[in-house]
Amino acid sequence: MRKLRTLGSCEVVAAHHYWGADAHVRYGVPLSPESEVTPEVEEALRRDLTARLGDMPGTGAVWVHLDPGLSRPAESLVALARKEEADLIVVGTHQRTGASKWWYGSVSQRIVHDAPVSVLCVPASAVSTLTIPEVRRVLAPTDLSEVGISAIRHAYSIVPAGGAVYLLHVLEPAGGAPPLSAQYLPPQGPVHTPEQERVAEVLRGLIPPEAAVRGITTRVEVVHGRKVSEAIHQAAERLGCDVICLATHGRSGLTKALLGSVAQEVLQASPRPVFLVRPQ
Repeated sequence: MRKLRTLGSCEVVAAHHYWGADAHVRYGVPLSPESEVTPEVEEALRRDLTARLGDMPGTGAVWVHLDPGLSRPAESLVALARKEEADLIVVGTHQRTGASKWWYGSVSQRIVHDAPVSVLCVPASAVSTLTIPEVRRVLAPTDLSEVGISAIRHAYSIVPAGGAVYLLHVLEPAGGAPPLSAQYLPPQGPVHTPEQERVAEVLRGLIPPEAAVRGITTRVEVVHGRKVSEAIHQAAERLGCDVICLATHGRSGLTKALLGSVAQEVLQASPRPVFLVRPQ
């Protein structure tokens, strides 16, 4: 799209079709009985899609369209193209063949078949870039053990001026799974329980004094989670962090929250870079 916009004025609609329940799980936000998608999840999706777009050269409006629903993505995207009277649909393709294509289906193939306008299919291999990624937000989970705390300073070491570090601690339920409303503490909201307030205060005490001097801001997150690695992954998605920085293992804290296997689970499941700090 960037190359097309350099040729002349071109309006772009960046569309994303998704299932609301999956999006809530991804960001670790409870489902709402009042609506299919909560404003917080919609805001996070819009933020991530806008970031993927990056800077668009040339002239012409650029906006993001989010489409929640259980319908097929191809049908939804073709319907949007008709509604907006688009001249061209640009879609990525995994170039699956054989059994893989039969099992997963092909959104791009369906669009090519049903679209009322021309379709540009871009292979996944063609969208790779060699630009240097910028680290602006780092998630620093800690179990509050000595080793877990020692990793925090490394999180601040990779953030430039104007960046942010999110200090995270996951509280595992003592008597089974917590109620749905208590599984997530909004970043801007009040701490819901005395235990969360106590832990939040401890986390604030771990902020290096020179962080403010370097122009690095800090936010504290205290969340409930039945599985620590999953809560870490959800927090990184919800907060739009560029890197996760954590210790490879801890020796204390609730069920040894960052004991080796948790770090390994984060490393295996996270689509974001993971900075593992070994104990010294």
